[in-house]
Amino acid sequence: MIKSISEVAEDEQYFTKSMANNVIKLTCTTPDTYRNLMKHFKEKGIYYHTHQSNEERAYRVVLTPGRRHPTGTVFPGHVARNIVNVHHRLTKEPLNLFFVDPEPASNNKDI
Repeated sequence: MIKSISEVAEDEQYFTKSMANNVIKLTCTTPDTYRNLMKHFKEKGIYYHTHQSNEERAYRVVLTPGRRHPTGTVFPGHVARNIVNVHHRLTKEPLNLFFVDPEPASNNKDI
């Protein structure tokens, strides 16, 4: 496995740790190394599991009814990936609270 990883990434760009059941935990030091390894694993048909990288993770915004928004848009210059009406955890009644996940963008924190 290490030989296969070494085809794509240099030794300083990742760390490995042996886990139970013949599992190897791989930690990449740069986003480019992560992307290159995921592409390599797909091409070679190597089974893997990954978590979403921080760069691709959605930024969540909470909307409440007291906040004013421009007509027709929630946040100008942003595209919503997902909008969820929050429900009360016990009664399952919808609340006046919404989670909005905009598409990943460099200006998401400007919201």
